[in-house]
Amino acid sequence: MSSSSLPHDKSNPPRSNDASIGLTYEDIDEIYSPFSKRLESKVKAKPSKRKVILRKSSVIIAETGERIRKALSFRGPRSQSLTSRPTSITESIHEKLSTLWRYWVDTLVTTLFNQTTKNVLKCSIAYFFASLVVFIPPISQYLGRGDGKHLAATVAVYFHPARSIGSMNQSLIFVVISLSYSFTLSVLSMITSLYFTNKGSRYVGFLIDIVVFCAGGLGMISFMKQKINKPTFNTACSLAAISLINILTREGNVQQGVLSFSKLGQVFRLVLWGVISSGVSCYTIWRTTAYLELKKSLNDTMSIYSGLISTLPTKFIDDENVGTNEYKLMLKKLKDSFTKLNQNLSEAKYELYPLGKEGEYAILVDIVASMHRMSQNLGALSCAVSTRWKLLHEPRDEPSSPNSMRDNDTDTRSIETSIMYARKSAELFDLFVYHLGPPMKGFSFTIKQILDGVRFNSRMPYEISFNIQYIRSLALASELFSKAREDSLYRVYNQELFKRHLMDDLDLAIYEEEVAASCGNFSYVLEDFGRELGVYLDLLNKYDQYTTGDTRRSFSWLRFWTRSSNSNSTTNNNAISEEQQIYEDTDVFSHMISNSQHRNHQSFHSDVTRPGWGLRLWRNLRLLRRTDVKFGIKVGIGAAIFALPAFIPGLRPLFYAWRGEWGLVIFAIMMNKSVGGTAMTIEKRIIGTFLGAITAYIIWNIFPGNEYVLPVMGFLVSLVCYKIILTWNSSGAFGRFILLTYNLTLLYSYSLSMADDNENDDDEGGENPIVGEIAFHRFVSVMMGILWAMFITNFIWPNLARKNLKRGLSILWLRMGLIWKNDPLRHDTSALDITPQVIGYRLSGLKHQEELQQTMIELEELLSQAPKEYRLKGPFPVKLYTNILDSSQKLIDSFQNINVMIQKDPIANEIESRILEYTKQERFELSNRIFLHFYMLSSAMKLGFPLPEYLPSSEHSRDRILVKLNEFRVELQQQKPDDSLIKDEDFVLMYSYILVVLDITEELTKISKNIQALFGYVEDEVLHQW
Repeated sequence: MSSSSLPHDKSNPPRSNDASIGLTYEDIDEIYSPFSKRLESKVKAKPSKRKVILRKSSVIIAETGERIRKALSFRGPRSQSLTSRPTSITESIHEKLSTLWRYWVDTLVTTLFNQTTKNVLKCSIAYFFASLVVFIPPISQYLGRGDGKHLAATVAVYFHPARSIGSMNQSLIFVVISLSYSFTLSVLSMITSLYFTNKGSRYVGFLIDIVVFCAGGLGMISFMKQKINKPTFNTACSLAAISLINILTREGNVQQGVLSFSKLGQVFRLVLWGVISSGVSCYTIWRTTAYLELKKSLNDTMSIYSGLISTLPTKFIDDENVGTNEYKLMLKKLKDSFTKLNQNLSEAKYELYPLGKEGEYAILVDIVASMHRMSQNLGALSCAVSTRWKLLHEPRDEPSSPNSMRDNDTDTRSIETSIMYARKSAELFDLFVYHLGPPMKGFSFTIKQILDGVRFNSRMPYEISFNIQYIRSLALASELFSKAREDSLYRVYNQELFKRHLMDDLDLAIYEEEVAASCGNFSYVLEDFGRELGVYLDLLNKYDQYTTGDTRRSFSWLRFWTRSSNSNSTTNNNAISEEQQIYEDTDVFSHMISNSQHRNHQSFHSDVTRPGWGLRLWRNLRLLRRTDVKFGIKVGIGAAIFALPAFIPGLRPLFYAWRGEWGLVIFAIMMNKSVGGTAMTIEKRIIGTFLGAITAYIIWNIFPGNEYVLPVMGFLVSLVCYKIILTWNSSGAFGRFILLTYNLTLLYSYSLSMADDNENDDDEGGENPIVGEIAFHRFVSVMMGILWAMFITNFIWPNLARKNLKRGLSILWLRMGLIWKNDPLRHDTSALDITPQVIGYRLSGLKHQEELQQTMIELEELLSQAPKEYRLKGPFPVKLYTNILDSSQKLIDSFQNINVMIQKDPIANEIESRILEYTKQERFELSNRIFLHFYMLSSAMKLGFPLPEYLPSSEHSRDRILVKLNEFRVELQQQKPDDSLIKDEDFVLMYSYILVVLDITEELTKISKNIQALFGYVEDEVLHQW
């Protein structure tokens, strides 16, 4: 891992204006005299905050590249009042009234003209125009006769325009595909019914329609909806289900055995009218483009980075913890910002590609990727700060030295020894900070200036505000920090403490290497953040030149045949691994388990030349054991049974009277793979349906059949509903249920009153609709759909979210244990890299990170569904499982941190290779201990079995690695004491490894405690229960 070296030439040490090159522990004691009291208070009282001496350091001004020397502090002084005279009572009252008036005006303007209000108005306008097909006779007559014209407004509810242009473009693509699918099935079902009716086998045709087109069609829609799992695709699936159910069960052509395109065309035109209403509203009223929102998200993310890059070095230098509420709030903002950033990037593709701006989109992808890498560096900096805090403020366990056997007679001596070691550790930290602190603050100051200065303009067209001087200033600051880092680390490692053997005092050696790991890693990662910021600036410069230059538009994405050939050649050259195939599947768990079962049976019967027909059948039916496939079949079975009355002449009038098609729609839309997922929206559906029916009933009785007032009232009702849909986050569907029931009641009642239908609707009042009866029928239909969905999901292949959550955690931990057991620092002999420039081995790293993250996403979804499942043991322990998932996510982040460090420079140099070989046995033992911990947690979660009260620790194995590092450093210095043989960067990889191990062991301990809280401890009572 190439970097600058640390000179160790005593005869020619680095020059510096500071006279404290040879600081010893005694010197540090004199400078930081309060430290000893704080260290002794570790066993008595809470430590007091240390004061850090501020020294001047060289700083590069980002705007000009000027180099100055000053003492820096990111803590700004409190703002003070500039008033020079006291104000009178009259002036004070006038000022307060003026301030209050400005506050109310600003609040009113913000409320009326913010983006949320604009989106609500856009949606309501689209809904208003979609509902006009019911109230305006010319439009209604053009769309044909029938009482189902409320379908246009229903489409507008699902397909709302509160989205970006890119999201709307993507939605339209999915809608075209889904409607083509539903209309194709509708035509085929009518042809099938016509054919068998002419043959005199009408019920055979009905059977095929029910099994193939109803069960198969809706089952496929549900399967694809769960597999793709995108909001825009889910909307298209809902529209496809509504259209298909209307043709199969409501319009009557299939039941009569008639091939007629009039009803099919009417449904198509109604759906098209709703889509056009939303599309026109999205494209013309307060347009929102993901392309511009992406730039706003980049600005927001850079602002958060600026805050973090000033906070983390300050906390590291001033010995503060990162676990403050302010810091947690910044991390939450960063997470939300990245969610929005990724969403805007995905949607921007559908805006730039149609314009032929593929090159611009490719640069934006690189920019966002660079932002992700900077975020990973910030995570590593946070890890180093947290480690420093733990080493100084959290008491250590019993000493790891084999000579330090503790008993009742030596407790006092052990405590005194621990205090002494902690004191030495703190002093060594202060030595690092004294030398490294000023350069780190200077470098961070320059970085913060650049982060604050690099922005996209706040007004359209949001061009980049880029100063080319930033690139040069960052290069100067990086070079300055690198040299200052060399000089500072030279002074630290030139202390006598690092030059002598510490085999007689292993604990001191361990403390020293922990300090070196924390400080060395922090300074290196900070420098690496600067390098990545340089990459980001180069990409911005490239983007600026691309957008301001005369670039030709490219539409190569339209040449699908070339893309297909390229993908085929790639597939032929690179075999897709099993883990990548798993990542492509939504149902990760069932795929893993079915694969393992298949391999177990295959190995068990390997000695059989020809397996029996049962085993062959079992293998061939492997696909049907997947949870997502069983879910599609389950939805198809439920839909076929629910739609059966529509094909039985004696039950058909009852099905029509109680509007069974909408019960079937509710069933198809609300079904989820798990029981908890299906039950999540039951309460909101019932209450929303009730409120929508009551609202429609009241409005109709106040303004019965008024074609002028009713559209306006619908507009007002939609304002409230869309406000709920767009702002209530997870409960937003509540507003959609209200508005849908309002459509099905009031708009349908007006259609009946217009007497343009030749169907028999006298049971609901005909031209004088009985709105109360209509509302009651709608409510009953929705309730039947809900009850049927709960019955099917509970009694046909029930898939409990809480069981999947436990199984998923067990698989996740077992997989992570196996990944870590392979050792990320081992030599990957399959990728030997020998070139004239580099002779070394490529480090293996950690594989399958994307699969682990995909598993975590599914586990978080299961956790949200599990509390909705009824169980006799009482409420689901959400808090404990939330803590477990948080720790599991931190484990994945730790895996990612070390993996990023390896991927940046996977070729180990000579010194690194020697270090890795020197610590090979200790790393092997540590990896196996960590795997054992993962395995125990996985087994306990899978079986629901208690854990022992005390679990095996990996601390001693980690300490032995630290001791080996200390031995290696001393031996290397003794071999060539006057040669610049040692580079601090040669140890950075091991430093990062040690910090990651610290995080892993800490999170595994937290998970163990939570599992013990879930299942208890292993005691005698447990044996009686089993």
